[in-house]
Amino acid sequence: MKESTQADMSRKRNYFDRKTTDILKGVAIIFMFALHFFTLPELLAENNPHAYPAFFHTVLNRIFEMCVTIFAFITGYCYVFTKKKSIGYSLKKATDLWVNYFVFFVLLLIPAVILKCWDGSATNFLLEAFALKRPTMTFCWYVVFYVICMLLLPLYHLAAKKHILAAIILGIIVPSAAQAVYQDLFYINNAIVSDILYHFFTWLPCIVVGYICAEYELFYRCMDFLFKKGINSKALQYIIYLCAAAIGLAGRYLLPEVHFSISAVTIRFSMDMVYTPLFVYGLINLVDLFPWKKIWTPIALLGKHSMGMWFVHCIFFNSCKEYTQTILYFPNNPILILLWGLLLCLAAAFVITKGTGVLVKWKNRLLFKKL
Repeated sequence: MKESTQADMSRKRNYFDRKTTDILKGVAIIFMFALHFFTLPELLAENNPHAYPAFFHTVLNRIFEMCVTIFAFITGYCYVFTKKKSIGYSLKKATDLWVNYFVFFVLLLIPAVILKCWDGSATNFLLEAFALKRPTMTFCWYVVFYVICMLLLPLYHLAAKKHILAAIILGIIVPSAAQAVYQDLFYINNAIVSDILYHFFTWLPCIVVGYICAEYELFYRCMDFLFKKGINSKALQYIIYLCAAAIGLAGRYLLPEVHFSISAVTIRFSMDMVYTPLFVYGLINLVDLFPWKKIWTPIALLGKHSMGMWFVHCIFFNSCKEYTQTILYFPNNPILILLWGLLLCLAAAFVITKGTGVLVKWKNRLLFKKL
């Protein structure tokens, strides 16, 4: 495992390098596409004849949903290795994502207008420009979630860096209790607010556990001790890492959460706090152990362009889906559909992000010169 070039500054050991991060993102984007293509029948257009067994909608839905937990984990993990954990840095990263999002939104809006799938409302345009409503950018709730979390992370870091108990209490216990109080006692009947709070409370623990794993070097100190110490057999190592990754995936279906009732509220703790680091740890070590490194190159390429692919694939499930799903599903085989969708979105993302990269650089030169 390569250590980060920023590790000396933060005095933390980074368990995986940039290429491995891209591989993790590549696996996550494959999971995301499989999740949306095959496990959510409500997303299919009325003229789409494809239907898959209940197993896809129940078991595989929970498994492939780990795409979200992986991306959230990486966000929290990588934050520890940033040079400046400031509000300014958070604003820079948040606006980096938003600039990309807005460009893709405008581009995906063009076919919606041409095909008369968009209502033309100025209010809806403004709301979707900030991902508050998403008839065009269907799966982009993560934009608002990311912005909120990035703005909170500098404040969280001030306390969480002092002790792991402070990190757990402030990042997991307090938000879980707040979610219980909100849902059971003070629920706000507003679609936008409830959507934001639902995603925030649901996925925040994955960002927090990513931060904790990096800040307190849990992969080195705990998981290596449990899974590596005294084990010299490569065959046994393969089995251990495969089991770790498999348990992480299967656990999301078998035991998604634990909950405790206190008076009038029920506090729920997502088991993704356990499953995600277990899966990530197992996958990272499998990548490191596997002798033919080039096999990971296509997956790393997907990970490098995962943001653009995430944005682009919305076109198959947004207001234009009656027209676009015929293009996506024409191979008529799940594996071929997945490969076809990945290829289409990779090509589009590669081209578009060339332009968005220039805009992001201009924005950062104008607003964030000192960072």
